[in-house]
Amino acid sequence: MEKHTDCAVMFVDIAGSTKLYHEFGDTLAQDSIARSLIRMSESIKRNKGTVVKFIGDEILCYFQEVGHAINTAFALNDLLEQLKDPHGIQIKIRIGLHFGTAIIDQNDIYGDTVNVAAGMREIARSRQIITTEAVIQKLPAEILHRARRIETTKLKGRQEETVIYELQWDDEDYTQMLSAVEPSEDEKVTRLQLNYRDIEMSLLEDAPIFTLGRDASCSMTIEGKLISRNHATIEYKKGKFIFRDTSTNGTYIRTEEGRNVYVRREEVALWGLGNISLGRVPEEDEENLIQYISR
Repeated sequence: MEKHTDCAVMFVDIAGSTKLYHEFGDTLAQDSIARSLIRMSESIKRNKGTVVKFIGDEILCYFQEVGHAINTAFALNDLLEQLKDPHGIQIKIRIGLHFGTAIIDQNDIYGDTVNVAAGMREIARSRQIITTEAVIQKLPAEILHRARRIETTKLKGRQEETVIYELQWDDEDYTQMLSAVEPSEDEKVTRLQLNYRDIEMSLLEDAPIFTLGRDASCSMTIEGKLISRNHATIEYKKGKFIFRDTSTNGTYIRTEEGRNVYVRREEVALWGLGNISLGRVPEEDEENLIQYISR
């Protein structure tokens, strides 16, 4: 018998599973994925969640309390970071989460809340937890600082716009990550060099705003399915070259130390030596990497 209930619906999806099957073969990849799904489902149940079903390489589950759902989302990422896979495969996940009224019918759950949670999962990238205003309003005070608003968007089948948030699950938050690639206040750069394939461009202090994206009108045109037509800009401000992402899928900045900094609808100063990857993590798109040198 079906019933309507308020709950936090969560989708947990294995990120990049197609690539895992290609790199490690069907048998090893499937074994690692299945092992991870089982371990995650056990963790969900321990944290007062209900596992509804497995859908391919993802888990659909729900929680009566938002706090339990958030703690589980954090725990699942930590679990996979620490899990020692016998095949040496590193499994990563992306999570979509929404709170609202859902219809529970025997061993299934459905309704608008489930559809919105699925939409959050589609927006999420590897190692991301993407959620909505409905969840943020119910966050326990002690973890509210981990929420970062990233955009508003219209989901398929809905007229109103949905406010999208990312929940930072690791201890090193976003601002700390950015500080590793920014110059100190007394340091000033005057030249930025960009190298893309056989193209080399230099930007000076008086350079106009530099644009990157798929559109032919961009200062640097880069093709790719996850690259927006007008993906990002670079502008000189107060002694720094500021990279500003304006895209749907975000940008990864790989620093000289090898750290990937994710930027979405936000700004970061380009400093030192590194690489820019529009829409995808650098390791997945070596062909379209843009090298930057800023001194």
